[in-house]
Amino acid sequence: MSRFKDFGSPENSEGLENFSFKLYDEEFKCKPRMQGKVLLKFAADSQSEEGSKSSEAILAFFDEVLLSESKEKFHALLEDEFKIVSVDTLGEILGWIVEAYAARPTQES
Repeated sequence: MSRFKDFGSPENSEGLENFSFKLYDEEFKCKPRMQGKVLLKFAADSQSEEGSKSSEAILAFFDEVLLSESKEKFHALLEDEFKIVSVDTLGEILGWIVEAYAARPTQES
């Protein structure tokens, strides 16, 4: 029995489009793929007993998946005193993003 397995070449984003969501009439674009470690780190940090670590995990997740220009707009929106983004809404967006990544093929068909 062989104790070797070739896991192939790293996946790339070629042929995959960015996807996006809208909030307060602004569009925010996500990268076409997410590193697996981003989700693992989020899962670990969000289970922390420390509330601050859990909230940091959510913000760090958005930093990892949003494209640069969207990241800046998103942070500006989160600081806006009139356009309130609740924790529930952040959770809904985060869940939708994770589902969108999970629905993407991991290899070409």
